Amino acid sequence: MRAFENSCRFWLTLAGAACLTAGSARAANIVALYAFTNTLVTGVDGGTPLAGLIQAGNGILYGTTLNGGSNSGYGTIFKITTNGVFTPVYAFSNTASDGGSPCAGLLQGTNGNFYGTASQAGSNGCGSVFRLTSAGAFTELYGFTRIHGGLLTNAEGGNPSAPLIQGTNGNFYGTGPAGGTNGDGAIFEITAAGAFTRLLSFSNAAEGQNPGALLQSSNGLIYGTTTNGGSNGYGTIFKLTSAGVLTPLYSFTNGVDGAHPGPALTQGANGILYGTASGGGTNGSGVIFQITTNGVFTPLYSFAPSGQAGLGLATNADGLVPGSLAGGANGIFYGFAQFGGLNGTGTLFQFNASGGLTVLYTFLVGPLGVGGVTNSLGAEPSGILLDSNGTLYGTARTGGSSGFGTVFEMGLPPQITNQPASLSLALGATARFTVGATVPVCQWQFNGVNIANATNLTLTNLNIQISNAGPYQVVVGNTFGAVTSSVAFLNITNVPVSFASGAGAMQYGGSQFTVLLTNLTGQGTIVLDASSDLKSWTPILTNPPAFGQCPFADDAAGGWPSRFYRARILPGP
Repeated sequence: MRAFENSCRFWLTLAGAACLTAGSARAANIVALYAFTNTLVTGVDGGTPLAGLIQAGNGILYGTTLNGGSNSGYGTIFKITTNGVFTPVYAFSNTASDGGSPCAGLLQGTNGNFYGTASQAGSNGCGSVFRLTSAGAFTELYGFTRIHGGLLTNAEGGNPSAPLIQGTNGNFYGTGPAGGTNGDGAIFEITAAGAFTRLLSFSNAAEGQNPGALLQSSNGLIYGTTTNGGSNGYGTIFKLTSAGVLTPLYSFTNGVDGAHPGPALTQGANGILYGTASGGGTNGSGVIFQITTNGVFTPLYSFAPSGQAGLGLATNADGLVPGSLAGGANGIFYGFAQFGGLNGTGTLFQFNASGGLTVLYTFLVGPLGVGGVTNSLGAEPSGILLDSNGTLYGTARTGGSSGFGTVFEMGLPPQITNQPASLSLALGATARFTVGATVPVCQWQFNGVNIANATNLTLTNLNIQISNAGPYQVVVGNTFGAVTSSVAFLNITNVPVSFASGAGAMQYGGSQFTVLLTNLTGQGTIVLDASSDLKSWTPILTNPPAFGQCPFADDAAGGWPSRFYRARILPGP
């Protein structure tokens, strides 16, 4: 009996009953795809990108710069491939025809055109909404009227500085942080043809003042934040119907909840909204928070207290003035802080609501150049984008060889966010193993051997048979590393254990009888009984669940005139 137990346990170990982690995963890699020069090269490239990038349907990245360009330096629209081929697309003139100084990134509409905002000038002097075709043809769709009077009011808001969103109705929505009938900003709707409607004018009451970027939730409502105002004066979170009915959800207090939210909210796969605030929190350095779509607010993380470096830059452990979050489909978010970090020039970080924050990269600081701080990769990040392959693309407003900012790429090793679970199913059923990961590239294995064409995050096996029972695991990988999941077992029920009857399966010699148990599918504890009269049975082996075949040797067989055996399964682990 002892020999059988040892050999069976050894066999199970060979089958992979252990959690393995590949050792090839390495730390994140960051490179500069482009450094802005703000000088004439093959056309002026621009400088100081204040917003993040978008990835168009063709895979090319698009962005804007606040300054530079061939029209007297009022900003540009550019495109760049993921391998760093940079092309200026449009240069703003700060005139009535287009506007100037875009602070926000672009949006690609469902019709393939690009839409955005310029924060100043335009046909009416206070910024514009524009359209850009993929061929580079520019059209101003709407020009905001000049703000006037002691309260700096106008009819529709002004100086738009946040990106547009496209609603499910096909129309675009945006904000003007200034202007409006009360001087506290406005929310507007505009069609692809340029028909403009002011939906709401803020009044610095419960709804707040100075609205930022918007988000359309999966429930069809629009959610947003205001930097200031509200019942406590430190900003708000609100929801809005497409008809312009606003409901305040939360008013910040400048306590542990934070203060002055600004960047766009992000919706996780769980339907909860996540965001950041630049002030407040336990250390006064800002927070990461979550809020349900009906207003249940929870602060999740407070950034570390700040100090000061020798250059006068504010420093801390993890960053200051956090921006918007990216990702979230697998419960992991990526973010950036514009300032702070150990060098005072910002950080990139990973955040998990259940696991805290990890700094992925701290931007460096070099000597001052024409445009500001110089270094190789950029400084003071201004936006990030996470693509489907687990690569971060972003912009830095300063740094680079000339100090006018960069476009950077950070390669992230994959992570498994949800391990595959073991299954117990009846013979002939359909088995589905699923793994949660930050990248979609994977390879499933059975008994440590790759399964052909099994490269999706879900492995489906129709009409499972005895041969399918056993250990499964998956290797998730990309260019920057690989990680192997824990083992999940497929246990098949309603399969009776039996004795192998082929040649050599049963042997007797030297008072020892050997037998081979087969059809083991992991469904429960194995019990082997012996009897001399087929009436009274005595258990002579109890062994944990196993797969395939296991031998057993009865050393006491020679002491009986006759010996009978039966095998049975006790259901359960």
